[in-house]
Amino acid sequence: MRLTCQRDDLKDAVSMASKPVGNKATQANLRYILLEASDDHLSVSGADLRMHASVAIEADVSEPGSVMVLPDRFEDVLNQCPPSRSVSLTVSGSHRVTVACGGVTVRMNGIDPDLFMSVPILHDAVSFTVPSVTLCELIDSTAFVARQDDARPALAAVSVAVRAGMLTLATMDGERAAQATAKIGDGCADLSILIPGSSLKMVASSLAKRDAPVTVAYGQTGSSSRCRIVCGDEAWYLTLIDGTFPDVNRLAPSKVGMRIVCDRADFLRAMNLARLSDTGTLKAIITPTEGGITMTSTDGQGDTSCDMQISARVTGNIGRFALNAKNGKEAADAIDAEQIAIILESPLRPFVIRAGGPATGHRHILAPMVIKD
Repeated sequence: MRLTCQRDDLKDAVSMASKPVGNKATQANLRYILLEASDDHLSVSGADLRMHASVAIEADVSEPGSVMVLPDRFEDVLNQCPPSRSVSLTVSGSHRVTVACGGVTVRMNGIDPDLFMSVPILHDAVSFTVPSVTLCELIDSTAFVARQDDARPALAAVSVAVRAGMLTLATMDGERAAQATAKIGDGCADLSILIPGSSLKMVASSLAKRDAPVTVAYGQTGSSSRCRIVCGDEAWYLTLIDGTFPDVNRLAPSKVGMRIVCDRADFLRAMNLARLSDTGTLKAIITPTEGGITMTSTDGQGDTSCDMQISARVTGNIGRFALNAKNGKEAADAIDAEQIAIILESPLRPFVIRAGGPATGHRHILAPMVIKD
C-alpha cells in the first residue's frame, strides 16, 4: 500500500474510527483499526463486538492495499507530524508501516488486515433520514438517563421509534425517564428499535461536528438485529438490544394538579444548593408559597440545611413535594429554554419537567421522593 493524504484529515479519521476500539479487548484483533486504500480514498475502520465505525477521506493512492495498526500508537505518530501538511503512508509485504510527513519518518509494525471483523450487511432494511443537528439534540436530551450496566438491558438502551412521521427517543433508569420528539416528515416507515445508550452517545459525539442529513437503517445481519447510521463519509453499525421498552407515556401525569413555571437558571441554582446541603439522599423539597416556591434541603444529621426562594407562577396547589436534586439538575440542563415547567398530578406520583413555553416534544419524568415529617 502506498498513498498520500492530509495529516489533519487522517488524524480526525483515526480519532473517529477508534471510538469502538478497546485497549482491554479480549480478542487481540479488536485492539486495532483497519486502514484500507483503494481508488481515490483511504478508509479507516474500528470495531468491537457491538459496534463498527468507519470513515473515508480523500487520498492519492498509487498502490492499493490494507493494514491494521494500533490506534493509540498511530495517533501518537500523527501528533508528531506538522499540522496542515500531507502525509505519506507506505506498507510493505510484511505489514511494516512507514509514515513520513514534514521531515518526520516513523516506522511501525502492523498486522494482517484479514483479521479485521467484516462489515455487517443489513438485509430487508427499513430506514429514515433526519438532520444531524436534530438527531444530536434528541440524543443529548435523552441518552444520559440510560443506565450504564446491563442488569436490565432495556434500561441501558435508547428507544428509537418512528410513528406517522414523528421520531421519538426515550430512556428510563428506574427513577426517571426522558422523551424527545421531532418531526421527520411523511413517507418514513414505522419502526421501533433499542440502541445501546453508550453506543449512541459515541455516535452523537461524532455527528456533533457535522451539519448534514443522517440516514438510519434497521435490518437483520444473520441472527442478530443491527442498525446502520450514515452521515456523509461516516458509517456506524450498532448491534441492537432485544427486549421491550416500558411505555413512558403511562408514567406521565394524566391530569394537572399543580403547574409551576420558573426561570431555569433559578431552578438549577436551587438543585445545586440542595446537592451541597444533602450529599446523602440529594433530596430537595419544593413548597408552593405566595408568589413562588421555596426549595428546602437538609442532611440526615441536621448539621447542614438550606432554603431558597424562587419566583414562579403556580397554578393549583397540591402541597409540597420532593425530588432528587441530581436528577432535577440533569433534567433542567437538558432543556434548552429560559423557563421550565413542572407539572404534577399529586405529590406521590411521577411528575414532568419540560420547557416553560409551548410544548416542544421534550420532557423528563421524575419519580418523587418521600417526605418524612
